[in-house]
Amino acid sequence: MEIGSKAIELREGEPLDIYYLGDIHEGEINCDHDALNEAVKQINKNANKDKRKTAVVLMGDLINCIVHSDKKRFNPAEFDMYYAIHDLVDLPHKQAERVGKLLSPINNLVDVILIGNHEEEYIKRHNFNVYKDIYDNYKSAVPLGYVGLFRYNVNIKGDSTSMVLDLALNHGSGSSVGDLPGAAINKTFKLFSWFDADISVMGHIHRLSAEPGEVIALNSTGSNLRRQRKWWGSSGCFLKTYEPGNRNYFEDKGKKPSDIGMLKSTTEFRRKSIDGKRIWAKESKLERIFIG
Repeated sequence: MEIGSKAIELREGEPLDIYYLGDIHEGEINCDHDALNEAVKQINKNANKDKRKTAVVLMGDLINCIVHSDKKRFNPAEFDMYYAIHDLVDLPHKQAERVGKLLSPINNLVDVILIGNHEEEYIKRHNFNVYKDIYDNYKSAVPLGYVGLFRYNVNIKGDSTSMVLDLALNHGSGSSVGDLPGAAINKTFKLFSWFDADISVMGHIHRLSAEPGEVIALNSTGSNLRRQRKWWGSSGCFLKTYEPGNRNYFEDKGKKPSDIGMLKSTTEFRRKSIDGKRIWAKESKLERIFIG
């Protein structure tokens, strides 16, 4: 696993909005570019028009990477017709190039980039780091690998106080996630059993889920209880399923229709009266954004 961090400055009560966007699968015929463009538009509006502190985590599987050497998964009928036959000689690079253009309006907002199983499998098979083709677009972002912890070191403007916001991030695992309600969030809880973070997010399973939980502990003096709300979620995708004319391995397996969209977390740092003292506290929430 990997770790990373970034220092930011916020005013008291100023929200930090983080979008978790991934599983685009650029190159597939059923990649939903309209939904992706809408997601990018919403993120840009949040940062520019609404003037809110905004960050983006790219959750992996941004490109599909399935080429002819993958005999189990390669299917020409699944290729986006944007690509020419000659693109097959350098297909992952072409896919990375296109997704880079689609995401270019939010380049300066990306703080973290995960690798997905599609990119990782290509690297293993071909000894070529296509992941680098992606993260080279984001000079200030941390390439966190497949799983890692990322910390925002938050300085409160006009105050000597420093706070932290910890993210646990994993592209994900989901071969046995199941299709019943609650399966996605249960998989997320299990995946992060060993992690202590404010917000834990996985991708991979193409579901949108978000659930809070309250952690109970002793306060700093041991005289009372301290309660802190934490969040777990899975980040959705931009890959349509069960569309006329599409050929897709998710449909072949009879999987549940994908959730098109992304997650958004909002965190604020404020002073509160707790145990008769004015102390700094953080409040986070995680919400699902369905698109289309």
